[in-house]
Amino acid sequence: MAKNLGKTIRDAREKKDMTREQLAKKLGITEKFLGVLEYGSRYHSISERIRSEINKILKTKISEKSLLDHNRRAKKNSLQYR
Repeated sequence: MAKNLGKTIRDAREKKDMTREQLAKKLGITEKFLGVLEYGSRYHSISERIRSEINKILKTKISEKSLLDHNRRAKKNSLQYR
């Protein structure tokens, strides 16, 4: 994958001239959580609902494969810190 999921989300959000606060509110998540997702400071799983809403709101196409890859990395990362 050329770009990670967070960068894909951030680029699409910025292209739509949306703030992180605006997108987070529409997704029903906190701005802080969205920032963590976008900048990848930690990996957190993303639900299918969130992926679907991001695609709809930002008119982007985050694939199921990208979501699965991201969530695998999130799980692997969380196991490293136990």
